[in-house]
Amino acid sequence: MGQKHEFEIITEKNIDYKAFINVLKYRAPHIHSEYELGLVLYGEATLKIDKFSHSLKAGDIFIINPFHVHELSSEMNVPMLFIQVNPSFFYNAIPMLRNIDFTGNNVLPASDDSNYSSLKELLIAFSRAFFQKKDFYELDCAGYLNLIFSKILSLLPYAHTSDYDAINLKGKIGRIKRISEYIENNYQEKITLSTLSEMEHVTETHLSHFFTANFHMSFQEYLMKLRCEKARSLLLTTDLTLIDISISCGFSDPKYLNKAFRKMYNCLPREYRISFDNQKLVVQQSSMLSTQNILSNPTSLLLLDKYVISSSDI
Repeated sequence: MGQKHEFEIITEKNIDYKAFINVLKYRAPHIHSEYELGLVLYGEATLKIDKFSHSLKAGDIFIINPFHVHELSSEMNVPMLFIQVNPSFFYNAIPMLRNIDFTGNNVLPASDDSNYSSLKELLIAFSRAFFQKKDFYELDCAGYLNLIFSKILSLLPYAHTSDYDAINLKGKIGRIKRISEYIENNYQEKITLSTLSEMEHVTETHLSHFFTANFHMSFQEYLMKLRCEKARSLLLTTDLTLIDISISCGFSDPKYLNKAFRKMYNCLPREYRISFDNQKLVVQQSSMLSTQNILSNPTSLLLLDKYVISSSDI
């Protein structure tokens, strides 16, 4: 099985919608083809969408458009309810939703406002129906989703994307995938912007602008971040020497690893390893850089019911 890339692209087939609770501390940058709705159940976190950063707290609701880069992080493990909806769900009944992007601030803060309360209740009702999966639950889920998006369209500004722009977007996603996979599979070797531009049949200048616009950092910054994250994982999960880690992660010697690591984490690799001695990085599903735990449907239902009870007591 091949390695998975840092900039993850997630695809789901034959699934129009799903709900799940993810207890996460870090979710690496990724994109997928669905709308993603989130409800922070407990704690605080930071959500990065493209180049914008949002502070989240318990009760906040957020929406992420399809094919937009996003990343989640927190100091502690934070349970969040997620609902993902493929735009194809609306194609036959509501064609206007085929190419819609929600614009502006995509976070609805927790409040006593009736619109917020109504939307949160709909998210919870949809998720309970999905987790329980009673007979004909699909009808309930479809009904709740229509009400959810009707409410969101009334609360958030949005813009239509033309079919032409949608086709261009698919081409852009393909290039992002090729570039990120190449870097992931070759970060241990010398990688240059020239190599990538030849692979994509464009000039270095064009690719440099493309990289910054879509990865929201320069090529060198991205490569250095990836190598440092790989080194961080090896420091936590192996007993390899700094020389071996340097070679494994694409650094020419420990001196360059030390310099890059200090710049990113404000400490030396040796200090980092000592501070996390005997701790193991929990790695699940998507990437060696993600720390998360997606709960089963029965466990998700129990936690969601607990959240509803605790919220009603406030």
